[in-house]
Amino acid sequence: MSTVAALAAATVATLLASVSTLTTVLGFAGIAVLVAGLWRCSRPVVTVAALCLLGATLLAGGVSTRPGLTLLAGVATLLSWTFAQTAVDLDHALGESPTGRLERTHVAGTTALVGGCGVVTYALYTIEWGQLPPLAVAALLVGAVSLVGALWD
Repeated sequence: MSTVAALAAATVATLLASVSTLTTVLGFAGIAVLVAGLWRCSRPVVTVAALCLLGATLLAGGVSTRPGLTLLAGVATLLSWTFAQTAVDLDHALGESPTGRLERTHVAGTTALVGGCGVVTYALYTIEWGQLPPLAVAALLVGAVSLVGALWD
């Protein structure tokens, strides 16, 4: 299940980042490397695949004028990487044991968490902040997250 989810997310990331020939080639290279990494059950190869997808997404962000699609490509890239890492980890740890329920839970929870973060990020992007510089907004957000992290214990 995690393997299929990783490949689906990588395909979505590639399609969303395909705004030029270079980003398309880099995205499809990422999918090919991901297939190899999942076939060989190799975490480093899966990470290289995610870096290819991330490179395609970053290049698409520099070329495209549609930040929402670039953000979705980034979310799909992150989901692809975490699903693939989970597939490799489960194969190493449990082998042929049935893991469908665990994988479905991981896919659903991770998709909800990363998707929610993407929605919040896009909402913050679309808010009109008036005279407040973007760097000040970023500093406020980092401070708020740090405060919550410090108070969590």
